[in-house]
Amino acid sequence: MRMDVAWLPGEKNPHPGEWDVFVVDVLRASTTVITALSNGAREIMPAASIAEARRSAGNKKKDAVLLCGERAGFRIRGFDLGNSPSDYSKERVLGKSLVFASTNGSVMLKKAAGKGGRVFVAGFVNMDAVVQAISSRDKDTRIACSGREGGFSLEDAVCAGMIVDRVRNMGVDPECWDGALSALLLYRHFASDLAGMARNSFHGKYLASIGMDKDIPDCTAVSRYNIVPEMRKGRITAKQP
Repeated sequence: MRMDVAWLPGEKNPHPGEWDVFVVDVLRASTTVITALSNGAREIMPAASIAEARRSAGNKKKDAVLLCGERAGFRIRGFDLGNSPSDYSKERVLGKSLVFASTNGSVMLKKAAGKGGRVFVAGFVNMDAVVQAISSRDKDTRIACSGREGGFSLEDAVCAGMIVDRVRNMGVDPECWDGALSALLLYRHFASDLAGMARNSFHGKYLASIGMDKDIPDCTAVSRYNIVPEMRKGRITAKQP
């Protein structure tokens, strides 16, 4: 098994073959997706734009769908939910289809789909389940960091490095490419204080500036949930590891 990490959302996979892709957007889209599905959402349909989200929601019965997403960290005007994991409670999302348009994560999920391999959603909050899934599948695995508006995000790379570290600790001996090895070293530097790392990241500081740093503990809670969401045919559903 080979493992690599794409640190930037625009990176192409230079390696041949079909790779499983695990999309990471710690602050906050992948955390929100995992939380929503763990709390009983029926499915999540990522959208790359606000217009696409509105069209997708319009094709479903109004009482069965929630329109969700953010721009610049804030809930989009007219949408039901934003991008705070705590908003996606069981009472709010149980049995619902969610159309989800975030600035970075939903765009990355759309890019990852259709590349030949299977596409999953990962974060700190489902770490154990992700590590178990990668270890048991023994497939070439690429961890795709969603980043921030096309750039690098510290928290995504650290999360990717934690996945690499824990897979190696499972007794699996993957062939790690440079991106994976670099993420591993970065994770080991920050391993003792993930919440502090996220608070001090560029995007963590931005969330604090708009009063949303309350989300950081939820986004850095390790292995809170035991699902590995998978995206197929434009829909993300909950999968056990």
